[in-house]
Amino acid sequence: MKKRYSAIRSTVGMSLFPFLAVLVCTMGALIVLLVLVLQLAKVDAADGEQLVGEPSAADVRRMEREDYEWQSAQLEQQRQEAKESVEENRLVLSHLEQHIRELEHRWKQLKDEAADLQARVQGGGQDQAVMQAELATLRDRIAATKQELEAAKERAASRPPAYAIVPYVGPNGTHRRPVFLECDARGVTIQPEGI
Repeated sequence: MKKRYSAIRSTVGMSLFPFLAVLVCTMGALIVLLVLVLQLAKVDAADGEQLVGEPSAADVRRMEREDYEWQSAQLEQQRQEAKESVEENRLVLSHLEQHIRELEHRWKQLKDEAADLQARVQGGGQDQAVMQAELATLRDRIAATKQELEAAKERAASRPPAYAIVPYVGPNGTHRRPVFLECDARGVTIQPEGI
């Protein structure tokens, strides 16, 4: 019976050697792969640093060209806005100059009328009291007109430059309307849509 038991035991038993050998070989292969992957990662990182650190001359020229194009577009937009502002200020100035010319013309007319009336009074005309009253009225009107003229000149000289927000019409058909934010007690409203 003892022989039979040992024969069964020797056939049923399992040997751990092939399992451990396979495990060690697999671990070794994985370590080798890990080392290779780390080496490749270091090489790729070094190449990436060279590419990022030193852009090529073509890339530098392309970036400079894009920068100059952007600056050119911004300057063109500013030039157009300045041109529109100058045109608008020119219109306001011409209106003020026309108003000043009208006031000066009116002042000269009143001055001539006062001189004419003065000559009639001194010439011994009709009713002296009426003429004196008319002369005083004309002098008052002359003084008032002269004050208006001086006030208009001061307003024209001290008037701050006018600004207008106008829609942008680009050279390529781009239309940009200004957007205003109106803040009040009810909240914030986006104009001109009224949202």
